[in-house]
Amino acid sequence: MQDQKVRILVADDEEPIRLICDRYLTRLGYEVDLVENGQESLNSLIHNDYDLVLTDYSMPDIDGMQLIEQIRESKPHTAVVMMTGFGTIELAVKAMKNGADDFVIKPLDFDQLSLTIERVLKNRELSDEVRRLRTVNKQLEELEKTKDKFIDITGHELRTPVSNILTFAELMLEQEGELSPEDNRQFLSVISDSACRLKRIVDDMHSSFFEAELNAKLNIEPFQVEDFLEELMQEFEEIAKKRSLQLSLHFPKENGQWEGDRLKLQRAVRELIENAVKYTPDNGRIEIRCDHTEDRMTIHVVDDGIGISDKDKFKIFDKFFEAQDSRHHSTSD
Repeated sequence: MQDQKVRILVADDEEPIRLICDRYLTRLGYEVDLVENGQESLNSLIHNDYDLVLTDYSMPDIDGMQLIEQIRESKPHTAVVMMTGFGTIELAVKAMKNGADDFVIKPLDFDQLSLTIERVLKNRELSDEVRRLRTVNKQLEELEKTKDKFIDITGHELRTPVSNILTFAELMLEQEGELSPEDNRQFLSVISDSACRLKRIVDDMHSSFFEAELNAKLNIEPFQVEDFLEELMQEFEEIAKKRSLQLSLHFPKENGQWEGDRLKLQRAVRELIENAVKYTPDNGRIEIRCDHTEDRMTIHVVDDGIGISDKDKFKIFDKFFEAQDSRHHSTSD
Protein backbone atom coordinates (compact mmCIF):
# COMPACT_ATOMS: atom_id res chain seq x y z
CA MET A 1 0.00 0.00 0.00
CA GLN A 2 2.96 2.31 0.54
CA ASP A 3 4.03 1.98 -3.13
CA GLN A 4 0.71 3.06 -4.66
CA LYS A 5 -2.36 5.01 -3.72
CA VAL A 6 -5.04 3.28 -1.68
CA ARG A 7 -8.22 2.98 -3.73
CA ILE A 8 -11.54 3.65 -2.01
CA LEU A 9 -15.03 3.20 -3.42
CA VAL A 10 -17.69 5.46 -1.86
CA ALA A 11 -21.28 4.22 -2.26
CA ASP A 12 -24.06 6.58 -1.13
CA ASP A 13 -27.33 7.69 -2.74
CA GLU A 14 -26.92 11.24 -1.37
CA GLU A 15 -24.81 13.33 -3.74
CA PRO A 16 -23.59 15.84 -1.07
CA ILE A 17 -22.22 12.94 1.01
CA ARG A 18 -20.40 11.50 -2.02
CA LEU A 19 -18.90 14.84 -3.00
CA ILE A 20 -17.67 15.77 0.47
CA CYS A 21 -16.19 12.29 0.98
CA ASP A 22 -14.45 12.60 -2.37
CA ARG A 23 -12.98 16.00 -1.51
CA TYR A 24 -11.83 14.99 1.97
CA LEU A 25 -10.41 11.54 1.12
CA THR A 26 -8.65 12.83 -2.01
CA ARG A 27 -6.97 15.49 0.11
CA LEU A 28 -5.72 12.73 2.40
CA GLY A 29 -4.03 11.07 -0.60
CA TYR A 30 -6.56 8.35 -1.38
CA GLU A 31 -7.77 7.54 -4.90
CA VAL A 32 -11.57 7.75 -4.78
CA ASP A 33 -14.40 6.49 -7.01
CA LEU A 34 -18.05 7.41 -6.42
CA VAL A 35 -21.26 5.43 -7.03
CA GLU A 36 -24.81 6.19 -6.01
CA ASN A 37 -26.31 2.75 -5.41
CA GLY A 38 -25.54 -0.87 -4.67
CA GLN A 39 -25.76 -2.13 -8.24
CA GLU A 40 -23.26 0.48 -9.45
CA SER A 41 -21.01 -0.60 -6.58
CA LEU A 42 -21.05 -4.23 -7.74
CA ASN A 43 -20.40 -3.20 -11.36
CA SER A 44 -17.43 -1.10 -10.29
CA LEU A 45 -16.07 -3.90 -8.10
CA ILE A 46 -16.20 -6.28 -11.06
CA HIS A 47 -13.91 -4.08 -13.14
CA ASN A 48 -11.72 -2.60 -10.40
CA ASP A 49 -9.78 -3.65 -7.32
CA TYR A 50 -10.41 -1.51 -4.25
CA ASP A 51 -8.66 -1.57 -0.91
CA LEU A 52 -11.78 -0.33 0.90
CA VAL A 53 -15.48 0.26 0.25
CA LEU A 54 -17.21 3.02 2.24
CA THR A 55 -20.94 2.31 1.90
CA ASP A 56 -24.17 3.74 3.23
CA TYR A 57 -26.63 1.28 4.69
CA SER A 58 -29.79 2.69 3.10
CA MET A 59 -29.56 2.66 -0.71
CA PRO A 60 -32.04 1.83 -3.48
CA ASP A 61 -32.02 -1.61 -5.18
CA ILE A 62 -29.21 -3.21 -3.10
CA ASP A 63 -28.75 -2.00 0.48
CA GLY A 64 -25.47 -1.85 2.37
CA MET A 65 -26.01 -5.20 4.09
CA GLN A 66 -26.55 -7.02 0.80
CA LEU A 67 -23.55 -5.23 -0.68
CA ILE A 68 -21.33 -6.45 2.17
CA GLU A 69 -22.44 -10.03 1.55
CA GLN A 70 -21.64 -9.72 -2.15
CA ILE A 71 -18.22 -8.22 -1.43
CA ARG A 72 -17.35 -11.00 1.02
CA GLU A 73 -18.22 -13.58 -1.64
CA SER A 74 -16.47 -11.99 -4.62
CA LYS A 75 -13.78 -9.74 -3.05
CA PRO A 76 -13.01 -11.24 0.38
CA HIS A 77 -9.82 -9.21 0.90
CA THR A 78 -11.53 -5.84 0.32
CA ALA A 79 -12.17 -3.88 3.51
CA VAL A 80 -15.69 -2.50 4.14
CA VAL A 81 -16.76 0.41 6.36
CA MET A 82 -20.50 1.00 6.89
CA MET A 83 -21.95 4.53 7.20
CA THR A 84 -25.12 4.72 9.28
CA GLY A 85 -27.27 7.23 11.17
CA PHE A 86 -27.63 7.39 14.95
CA GLY A 87 -30.92 5.53 14.82
CA THR A 88 -29.50 2.51 13.02
CA ILE A 89 -26.41 1.69 15.09
CA GLU A 90 -27.82 -1.78 15.74
CA LEU A 91 -27.77 -2.33 11.95
CA ALA A 92 -24.12 -1.29 11.86
CA VAL A 93 -23.32 -3.86 14.56
CA LYS A 94 -25.22 -6.46 12.54
CA ALA A 95 -23.25 -5.43 9.45
CA MET A 96 -19.99 -6.08 11.29
CA LYS A 97 -21.23 -9.53 12.24
CA ASN A 98 -21.97 -10.11 8.55
CA GLY A 99 -18.47 -9.08 7.45
CA ALA A 100 -18.05 -5.31 7.67
CA ASP A 101 -14.73 -4.24 9.20
CA ASP A 102 -16.07 -1.17 11.03
CA PHE A 103 -18.71 1.56 10.89
CA VAL A 104 -18.98 5.35 11.18
CA ILE A 105 -21.99 7.40 12.23
CA LYS A 106 -23.70 10.14 10.22
CA PRO A 107 -23.41 13.08 10.24
CA LEU A 108 -19.79 12.22 9.48
CA ASP A 109 -16.96 13.31 11.75
CA PHE A 110 -14.14 13.36 9.20
CA ASP A 111 -11.38 13.09 11.77
CA GLN A 112 -13.09 9.95 13.08
CA LEU A 113 -13.62 8.73 9.50
CA SER A 114 -9.91 9.16 8.78
CA LEU A 115 -8.90 7.25 11.91
CA THR A 116 -11.39 4.47 11.14
CA ILE A 117 -10.13 4.04 7.58
CA GLU A 118 -6.49 3.99 8.72
CA ARG A 119 -7.26 1.41 11.42
CA VAL A 120 -9.25 -0.82 9.08
CA LEU A 121 -6.59 -0.72 6.36
CA LYS A 122 -3.86 -1.47 8.89
CA ASN A 123 -5.82 -4.41 10.29
CA ARG A 124 -6.42 -5.71 6.77
CA GLU A 125 -2.73 -5.42 5.99
CA LEU A 126 -1.85 -7.36 9.14
CA SER A 127 -4.46 -10.05 8.47
CA ASP A 128 -3.20 -10.45 4.90
CA GLU A 129 0.33 -10.89 6.27
CA VAL A 130 -0.88 -13.46 8.79
CA ARG A 131 -2.72 -15.29 6.02
CA ARG A 132 0.39 -15.22 3.85
CA LEU A 133 2.56 -16.55 6.69
CA ARG A 134 0.06 -19.34 7.36
CA THR A 135 0.15 -20.28 3.67
CA VAL A 136 3.95 -20.30 3.66
CA ASN A 137 4.00 -22.37 6.84
CA LYS A 138 1.58 -24.89 5.35
CA GLN A 139 3.72 -25.12 2.21
CA LEU A 140 6.80 -25.76 4.36
CA GLU A 141 4.97 -28.52 6.24
CA GLU A 142 3.94 -30.12 2.94
CA LEU A 143 7.50 -29.83 1.68
CA GLU A 144 8.79 -31.55 4.81
CA LYS A 145 6.27 -34.37 4.38
CA THR A 146 7.24 -34.72 0.72
CA LYS A 147 10.92 -34.83 1.64
CA ASP A 148 10.35 -37.54 4.26
CA LYS A 149 8.24 -39.58 1.84
CA PHE A 150 10.81 -39.10 -0.88
CA ILE A 151 13.57 -40.43 1.39
CA ASP A 152 11.40 -43.36 2.48
CA ILE A 153 10.37 -44.42 -1.01
CA THR A 154 13.72 -43.87 -2.71
CA GLY A 155 15.42 -45.78 0.10
CA HIS A 156 13.19 -48.76 -0.62
CA GLU A 157 13.01 -48.48 -4.42
CA LEU A 158 16.71 -47.83 -4.98
CA ARG A 159 18.03 -50.42 -2.55
CA THR A 160 17.10 -53.53 -4.59
CA PRO A 161 18.57 -52.54 -8.00
CA VAL A 162 21.71 -51.10 -6.40
CA SER A 163 22.16 -54.27 -4.36
CA ASN A 164 21.70 -56.43 -7.48
CA ILE A 165 24.26 -54.47 -9.46
CA LEU A 166 26.86 -54.60 -6.69
CA THR A 167 26.28 -58.28 -5.89
CA PHE A 168 26.47 -59.60 -9.45
CA ALA A 169 29.31 -57.27 -10.46
CA GLU A 170 31.35 -58.48 -7.47
CA LEU A 171 30.59 -62.12 -8.34
CA MET A 172 31.79 -61.57 -11.89
CA LEU A 173 35.00 -59.93 -10.66
CA GLU A 174 35.68 -62.59 -8.02
CA GLN A 175 35.03 -65.49 -10.41
CA GLU A 176 36.50 -63.97 -13.54
CA GLY A 177 37.36 -66.73 -15.98
CA GLU A 178 35.49 -69.35 -13.95
CA LEU A 179 31.95 -68.51 -14.97
CA SER A 180 30.31 -70.21 -17.91
CA PRO A 181 29.09 -68.11 -20.84
CA GLU A 182 25.52 -68.80 -19.70
CA ASP A 183 26.29 -67.55 -16.16
CA ASN A 184 27.93 -64.45 -17.60
CA ARG A 185 24.85 -63.73 -19.70
CA GLN A 186 22.52 -64.18 -16.73
CA PHE A 187 24.63 -61.99 -14.45
CA LEU A 188 24.94 -59.27 -17.09
CA SER A 189 21.19 -59.49 -17.70
CA VAL A 190 20.48 -58.88 -14.00
CA ILE A 191 22.92 -55.94 -13.94
CA SER A 192 21.41 -54.46 -17.10
CA ASP A 193 17.81 -54.85 -15.86
CA SER A 194 18.73 -53.28 -12.51
CA ALA A 195 20.48 -50.36 -14.20
CA CYS A 196 17.41 -49.79 -16.40
CA ARG A 197 15.22 -49.83 -13.30
CA LEU A 198 17.48 -47.27 -11.61
CA LYS A 199 17.27 -45.01 -14.67
CA ARG A 200 13.48 -45.32 -14.71
CA ILE A 201 13.25 -44.41 -11.00
CA VAL A 202 15.50 -41.37 -11.51
CA ASP A 203 13.52 -40.27 -14.59
CA ASP A 204 10.22 -40.61 -12.70
CA MET A 205 11.53 -38.61 -9.73
CA HIS A 206 12.83 -35.90 -12.04
CA SER A 207 9.49 -35.71 -13.84
CA SER A 208 7.56 -35.59 -10.55
CA PHE A 209 9.55 -32.59 -9.38
CA PHE A 210 10.11 -30.60 -12.53
CA GLU A 211 7.59 -31.47 -15.23
CA ALA A 212 4.93 -29.01 -14.05
CA GLU A 213 7.49 -26.25 -13.43
CA LEU A 214 9.03 -26.68 -16.87
CA ASN A 215 5.58 -26.72 -18.45
CA ALA A 216 6.62 -29.79 -20.42
CA LYS A 217 4.75 -30.20 -23.69
CA LEU A 218 3.18 -33.41 -24.85
CA ASN A 219 4.93 -35.07 -27.76
CA ILE A 220 1.91 -36.10 -29.84
CA GLU A 221 2.57 -38.81 -32.40
CA PRO A 222 0.75 -41.82 -33.88
CA PHE A 223 1.40 -45.20 -32.25
CA GLN A 224 0.00 -48.70 -31.80
CA VAL A 225 -1.24 -49.28 -28.23
CA GLU A 226 -0.59 -53.01 -28.33
CA ASP A 227 3.08 -52.39 -29.18
CA PHE A 228 3.95 -50.59 -25.95
CA LEU A 229 1.67 -52.84 -23.88
CA GLU A 230 3.53 -55.89 -25.15
CA GLU A 231 6.82 -54.17 -24.29
CA LEU A 232 5.55 -53.66 -20.74
CA MET A 233 4.46 -57.28 -20.51
CA GLN A 234 7.99 -58.39 -21.43
CA GLU A 235 9.42 -55.97 -18.86
CA PHE A 236 7.48 -57.59 -16.00
CA GLU A 237 7.52 -61.13 -17.32
CA GLU A 238 10.52 -62.29 -15.26
CA ILE A 239 9.34 -60.99 -11.87
CA ALA A 240 5.82 -62.31 -12.55
CA LYS A 241 7.27 -65.75 -13.26
CA LYS A 242 9.34 -65.72 -10.05
CA ARG A 243 6.25 -64.99 -7.95
CA SER A 244 3.89 -67.20 -9.97
CA LEU A 245 1.76 -64.22 -10.99
CA GLN A 246 -0.58 -64.79 -13.91
CA LEU A 247 0.10 -61.79 -16.16
CA SER A 248 -2.21 -61.49 -19.18
CA LEU A 249 -2.93 -58.92 -21.88
CA HIS A 250 -6.19 -58.47 -23.80
CA PHE A 251 -6.98 -55.91 -26.49
CA PRO A 252 -9.38 -55.81 -29.47
CA LYS A 253 -8.27 -57.26 -32.78
CA GLU A 254 -9.29 -54.07 -34.56
CA ASN A 255 -7.25 -51.73 -32.40
CA GLY A 256 -6.02 -49.31 -35.05
CA GLN A 257 -3.61 -46.43 -34.63
CA TRP A 258 -3.92 -43.75 -31.97
CA GLU A 259 -2.28 -40.39 -31.35
CA GLY A 260 -0.77 -39.23 -28.08
CA ASP A 261 2.42 -38.97 -26.04
CA ARG A 262 3.50 -42.60 -26.22
CA LEU A 263 6.32 -42.35 -23.65
CA LYS A 264 4.21 -40.59 -21.00
CA LEU A 265 1.32 -42.99 -21.49
CA GLN A 266 3.67 -45.95 -21.28
CA ARG A 267 5.18 -44.59 -18.09
CA ALA A 268 1.74 -44.12 -16.53
CA VAL A 269 0.66 -47.68 -17.38
CA ARG A 270 4.01 -48.99 -16.14
CA GLU A 271 3.32 -47.41 -12.76
CA LEU A 272 -0.07 -49.14 -12.60
CA ILE A 273 1.40 -52.52 -13.49
CA GLU A 274 4.31 -52.06 -11.09
CA ASN A 275 1.91 -51.29 -8.24
CA ALA A 276 -0.20 -54.30 -9.18
CA VAL A 277 2.90 -56.49 -9.04
CA LYS A 278 3.96 -55.00 -5.69
CA TYR A 279 0.67 -55.51 -3.93
CA THR A 280 -0.69 -58.69 -5.53
CA PRO A 281 0.00 -61.85 -3.49
CA ASP A 282 2.09 -64.65 -4.95
CA ASN A 283 0.09 -66.86 -7.34
CA GLY A 284 -2.25 -63.95 -7.97
CA ARG A 285 -3.67 -62.59 -11.21
CA ILE A 286 -2.87 -59.34 -13.05
CA GLU A 287 -4.80 -58.51 -16.20
CA ILE A 288 -4.13 -55.62 -18.59
CA ARG A 289 -7.24 -55.00 -20.64
CA CYS A 290 -7.67 -52.51 -23.45
CA ASP A 291 -10.95 -51.42 -25.03
CA HIS A 292 -12.08 -48.44 -27.04
CA THR A 293 -14.95 -46.61 -28.66
CA GLU A 294 -14.63 -44.55 -31.82
CA ASP A 295 -12.75 -41.71 -30.11
CA ARG A 296 -11.68 -42.99 -26.67
CA MET A 297 -9.16 -45.60 -25.56
CA THR A 298 -9.36 -47.10 -22.05
CA ILE A 299 -6.63 -49.21 -20.46
CA HIS A 300 -7.52 -51.22 -17.35
CA VAL A 301 -5.07 -52.85 -14.95
CA VAL A 302 -6.98 -55.39 -12.83
CA ASP A 303 -5.39 -57.48 -10.07
CA ASP A 304 -6.08 -59.61 -6.97
CA GLY A 305 -4.22 -57.20 -4.68
CA ILE A 306 -5.30 -55.31 -1.60
CA GLY A 307 -6.70 -52.35 -3.53
CA ILE A 308 -7.00 -48.80 -2.23
CA SER A 309 -9.41 -47.43 0.35
CA ASP A 310 -11.97 -44.76 -0.52
CA LYS A 311 -10.29 -42.26 1.81
CA ASP A 312 -6.98 -42.64 -0.05
CA LYS A 313 -8.36 -42.35 -3.58
CA PHE A 314 -8.18 -38.57 -3.46
CA LYS A 315 -4.43 -38.71 -2.74
CA ILE A 316 -3.27 -40.98 -5.54
CA PHE A 317 -1.85 -38.09 -7.58
CA ASP A 318 0.08 -36.61 -4.64
CA LYS A 319 3.84 -36.76 -5.06
CA PHE A 320 5.32 -39.98 -3.63
CA PHE A 321 2.03 -41.03 -2.03
CA GLU A 322 1.68 -44.74 -1.21
CA ALA A 323 -1.57 -46.08 0.18
CA GLN A 324 0.18 -49.03 1.80
CA ASP A 325 3.47 -49.43 3.63
CA SER A 326 6.19 -50.71 1.32
CA ARG A 327 6.82 -53.56 3.77
CA HIS A 328 3.53 -55.10 2.59
CA HIS A 329 4.74 -55.44 -0.99
CA SER A 330 3.85 -58.82 -2.49
CA THR A 331 2.12 -59.98 0.68
CA SER A 332 -1.36 -58.42 0.23
CA ASP A 333 -1.53 -58.08 4.04
